[in-house]
Amino acid sequence: MKPLPFKELNLETYASQILQRYRRMTGCDYEFLNENTKRLTIFNITGGPKHIRGISWNEVAYQLNAIMNDGLFRRKHRPKERWNDINGQYH
Repeated sequence: MKPLPFKELNLETYASQILQRYRRMTGCDYEFLNENTKRLTIFNITGGPKHIRGISWNEVAYQLNAIMNDGLFRRKHRPKERWNDINGQYH
């Protein structure tokens, strides 16, 4: 499954940044449902697919950000996103 570009979904900047950060940290795949309610389904994670619903994409992003700030999640995924001072890139 190839995800749609963020611009095609009209994601607001905050939602786009949070989703990109989550994807970079976990290496997950995702799918959007853009009907009356917004739904983000995340695949390739432990525990099966995760569904996050909200009225707007920003609300979905706030919920995803809360998941990322959880202590267990941070311990598991934080080492994947570290700034490399040598070449100025994430690794």
